[in-house]
Amino acid sequence: MTNKQALVKFFEEGCKGAENCELLGLEVEHFVVAGDGRPMSYEPTRDLPGVRDLLGCLSRWFPKEEYNERGDLLGLAGEDGSVTLEPAAQLEISAAPLKSVVQVDVLYQRFRERVESFAQPFGAHLVNRGYHPDRCAEELALIPKRRYDFMDRYFASIGSHGMRMMRGSASTQVSVDYADEADAVRKMRVAGALAPVLAAIADNTHTYEGKPNHVPVRRLQLWREVDDVRCGTVPGLFAKDFGFEAYADWLLRIPPIFVTRPAASDPDGPSRREAFTISAEEAYADAPMTRADVEHVASMVWPDVRLKQFVEVRAADCLPAPCIPGYVALIKGLFYSESSLAAIEEALGVHDGVWPLSSAAVSGAISSIQADGIEADVYGKPLVAWENLLFSLAREALDGDERPYLDALARFAADKAWWHAGQGVETGEGSARSARLDRRVAAIREGYVAEDAFFMEHKRIFPRRAIVYGLIDEVRALLFPGYFDDETPAGASSGTLVGERLLRIERVLAEQVRRALLYDDWNLPEGEAQMRAERIAEEFLDELPHIQSLILKDAEAAFEGDPAAHSREEVILTYPGMHAILVHRIAHELFVRGVPLIPRLMSERAHSETGIDIAPGATIGEYFFIDHGTGVVIGETTIIGDHAKIYQGVTLGATSTRKGQALSGVKRHPTLGDYVTVYSNASVLGGDTMIGSGSVIGGSAFVCESVPENARVGVKDQEIVVRRMGEPEPVWCYEI
Repeated sequence: MTNKQALVKFFEEGCKGAENCELLGLEVEHFVVAGDGRPMSYEPTRDLPGVRDLLGCLSRWFPKEEYNERGDLLGLAGEDGSVTLEPAAQLEISAAPLKSVVQVDVLYQRFRERVESFAQPFGAHLVNRGYHPDRCAEELALIPKRRYDFMDRYFASIGSHGMRMMRGSASTQVSVDYADEADAVRKMRVAGALAPVLAAIADNTHTYEGKPNHVPVRRLQLWREVDDVRCGTVPGLFAKDFGFEAYADWLLRIPPIFVTRPAASDPDGPSRREAFTISAEEAYADAPMTRADVEHVASMVWPDVRLKQFVEVRAADCLPAPCIPGYVALIKGLFYSESSLAAIEEALGVHDGVWPLSSAAVSGAISSIQADGIEADVYGKPLVAWENLLFSLAREALDGDERPYLDALARFAADKAWWHAGQGVETGEGSARSARLDRRVAAIREGYVAEDAFFMEHKRIFPRRAIVYGLIDEVRALLFPGYFDDETPAGASSGTLVGERLLRIERVLAEQVRRALLYDDWNLPEGEAQMRAERIAEEFLDELPHIQSLILKDAEAAFEGDPAAHSREEVILTYPGMHAILVHRIAHELFVRGVPLIPRLMSERAHSETGIDIAPGATIGEYFFIDHGTGVVIGETTIIGDHAKIYQGVTLGATSTRKGQALSGVKRHPTLGDYVTVYSNASVLGGDTMIGSGSVIGGSAFVCESVPENARVGVKDQEIVVRRMGEPEPVWCYEI
């Protein structure tokens, strides 16, 4: 059995049959906080016990205990379910699957009473919020769990959102059964499409990173930005051929962060091994996946809706305690009712099983809610209309003893004044401030509508600037090991690290190119965008040895051409011209492959760092040297031969850009032959201007016509005037 087959078999074993789809799973994550706002961490602090001690107290009701290698108590299980700890000691109850919302309510309230009985004597209590009430994520310590150590290091390598997700967030998740594969897919699609609406209903993130938060669905957006490859909408979810195999393929493409068993070639080796940059398919290729391996791989993704042996609906924040059973009731009324599912599909425009949505549409709905709050447009309908529809459908589907649970949640969902008007009841001054804010918001939003060339579609997503910048650093460190990272040259050039970097560059570049392609043409099918992006990333990796060879030749030209250079290493490490041309060599390879936006992002980063502006479309030969560099401008259609050298302030530009976009694609910038030198502050302009090989353009020259080979161009009769203090100003006159 292949690993893909093992995953598919795992999902197939979750099929319950239509008559047995009835259980509800509930997971709620909580913060445990002292009266003075201190978080209860894993270990005791001063007069406050640790969450470890709280687990010890709860073990009388959850007698099955889980420990780490050091003997630290990390989790419990019993008849009521399990109690586990999230990365920064958030306390999670995973209720045993139950049929009735009433049963779920009783179990959850019993859990809270047991926790409060321990916590209250110390002035501590459970806090139900989507984000920590008054702490920044970096202030919250991780518990001693190997899984979280791996995750923390992995997320640190891709940005700050992972740390905030792990340490600062808390959610409510409800799981439902599926009858068969078709039912699982249907419920996943409905849950994926409704994620923005469910997140809005359950939005309980009043603070973020220690400050008041007024941004709607902040926690959901945070989760979606943690890691593009494993969060957000499952790729292809709304495609006609989506199913267990497609989901398994997706899981196998993703790095599992760590592997849960020793390598087959080293059975006595470490039981957990880092796997940041290789796919699960590669990480587990040495032996068939066990059930534990399958469960691990399935758990290392965090999309809006996740498939295990049930469908996990993940969009909600940790809700206030009175709203928890109401949210369970809402999910039950929507996902265990054929009439509810059919009505939702109809509202979403589903016809004959064809879904008109995409991951970009879901992202657009979230963006709309964040921009417009309760007035947001979600798939062509007002957010409020969606909320009313869902509550109405659930009320019709639920039994009489479960229907009342919806009331508290509906009131909570309707109370979103804090999204735009601040928290709680406002004073007159607060209302006036809110009115001023509303006017300013409306004025800015008018620009979004009026200037549709700039603000066209919520579906359009940009490549992420910080990640593109990180790609430059990754490629630079790969090509010049030991120069631009903390590794020693020997360590950085080891086969293992080179391989890891190549895989990481390929994965990250493909995702950013996919975003750029979909931005450029949001009607492009996502599958086609993904294939094109992966092909471009592979082609780019194949060109890296050539790029490295070109840059080494550029370094040689700089060393030989500058008597102030003490070594080639100094040139590579310190010269701004070298950095600018290095980035250009990278950006140009993407430009010639038709990648939108990313080449310009790269070139403008180098521009901002060095003052050297090289358009990514410029064609530049071998052994190119920019001396000093500040103020150099090289236009998009410039062609430069081999062994060229230019100095600071040089412009290789166009004679006029008054025709604007009409000149797009037209050669507007000059051509320089081989062995051309252009001295400081000279301007060479025009698409028809050709500077012959071996020619020299003198400083401050202004050239708009072609120059033959081996010519010398200079400024004629430049007059230098020296005057003493008090003498009249001369009249300056240049003849060029």
